[in-house]
Amino acid sequence: MHNNSMQVALVRPLVSIIITTYYRPAMLREAVSAIRAQTYDNIEIVIVNNGATPETVEYLLELEKVEHRVKLVHFQTNQFSWEDPGLTIRVCFNAGLRASKGDLVFHQEDDDWVAADFVERMVRLFEENPECITAIGQIISAMPDGTLIPYALAKRPRYIPGHELALDYATGGKKIRQINPGHCFVMRRNVLERNGGFHESFEIQQMFAIVPFGITGYDPDALMYWRRHESQLNLIASSRGFDWSQYSERLLSDPLMRVLERWQSQFGIDNSRTVENYFLNKIARERMEVICCQCFNLRFDKALILLLRLRKSDSWNQLGLEIVQDSFELAARRTRLGKMSLQIRFLVKSLATDPVLTLKKINSKIVRKLSK
Repeated sequence: MHNNSMQVALVRPLVSIIITTYYRPAMLREAVSAIRAQTYDNIEIVIVNNGATPETVEYLLELEKVEHRVKLVHFQTNQFSWEDPGLTIRVCFNAGLRASKGDLVFHQEDDDWVAADFVERMVRLFEENPECITAIGQIISAMPDGTLIPYALAKRPRYIPGHELALDYATGGKKIRQINPGHCFVMRRNVLERNGGFHESFEIQQMFAIVPFGITGYDPDALMYWRRHESQLNLIASSRGFDWSQYSERLLSDPLMRVLERWQSQFGIDNSRTVENYFLNKIARERMEVICCQCFNLRFDKALILLLRLRKSDSWNQLGLEIVQDSFELAARRTRLGKMSLQIRFLVKSLATDPVLTLKKINSKIVRKLSK
């Protein structure tokens, strides 16, 4: 009788990568090619066809024939509205989640891409530490043509309690310096589902309703490339006057996530107040920015409605001079005012900073010119 022991290979977790797509087939090809080239093989690529353009659909059907790991979810019409940009997240992201089977879930936009060993490095973080519920790599911004923008590494160990990361983020990110400019975390499926799936405010849902309640991992060599371009949804929607702050308000009031209640219960009242202040500040900034955008687009009636809504909210007390200045500047860049001369833009900023002094200076210049 032979006493040879058989070595049983461990089954490594299935990773679901969800991509929603509509009208960027060239960028989508790059994104999918990078995923197909991953050094980690146990993945599924769930692509949600959000009523996509014919060229995009043609590519998806070709891809389905040659890549067995691809799973397509089709919508006949585009799930999007300028009155409610979060519709795509609520409908398409969650349709992709329902169609997926992975133990780990990652959402990626179709204009971004990841390094060849990104998934393998992410999986390793979860395998090394069973308490790890979320993980993130190093985010690198890129121009539309793929040119990389200089970046700084996060300053943190491989694993930390998630609430420490969230608190640092809420107070300016100066200590850990880990940015989260999109849907960047890989998450355990059960944790995401326990929080109701993808929320319309998903970026801050990750940071304040998911990441804090467990260990979060980080690998600086797991590279994620995020494109920056003028057709980014958040920039266009803001310039058109969409009030993103309402999604933050909905997240705070969501009875499933109970964000502030859970923070207070697990991390104390002081930390809960820090998070609450972050939300109030964020809401004030976002609402003030859209008020300025509406003014610069000559939609004063809508600006007034938003201003009255802000006046009645708890965020009104956060509205200081710095927020007003920043809002003017951002709105100027994103609207028709951004096409005006630098002198006019400087004048608008000056009016926001100190209207009395600015008007006095203008008046004195007029007097001097008339006296000549």
